[in-house]
Order: sequence, then C-alpha cells, then structure tokens
Amino acid sequence: MYLGSAGVGSGGLHHLIWEIVDNSVDEAMAGNGDRIIVTLHPDGSVSVQDFGRGIPVDPMADGPHKGRSALEVVLCETNAGGKFDAGSYKVSG
Repeated sequence: MYLGSAGVGSGGLHHLIWEIVDNSVDEAMAGNGDRIIVTLHPDGSVSVQDFGRGIPVDPMADGPHKGRSALEVVLCETNAGGKFDAGSYKVSG
C-alpha cells in the first residue's frame, strides 16, 4: 500500500492508522472479536489492538502460495489479502 510522504502533515501515517482500524472493524462486524482498542500515546505513537482472528501463520495447503504462510504473503506481496476475495466479508468499508 502506498502511504505517501511520512512527513508531518502529509496524511500518509494517518491513512495507515485508518486502514488498520478499518480492518479491525471489518473483523468485528463479521463476528470475529468484540473489542477494538486504539491508544494515542504521549510520544505521538498509536497502538491498535483488536480481538479478531489475526493473520494465519500456518503454511497454506494449496493455491499459488502453497507452503507459504498468509502472514508472509499479506506483508510481502502487493494486493494480497483477505479483502481481495469477494466472499471474505459481508461488510467491508
């Protein structure tokens, strides 16, 4: 995902936080998890914690990524993730 400049006022880092929160909301609305905690720390950093399923770490059994974990694929390949499968969520924002 392209975030833009990381400079102050660029919006890139804010966009990243919104993406993470959106993913947490999607999980909760799909019935996976019941809380989302967003913490703004005194040093300006942000933590987002949810109680959803997380990213699977077991090797995939089949498909184009056979033998690789979903964690590796979603963090290392462009446009890879659950939201690219139309049946993943009933609600996605």
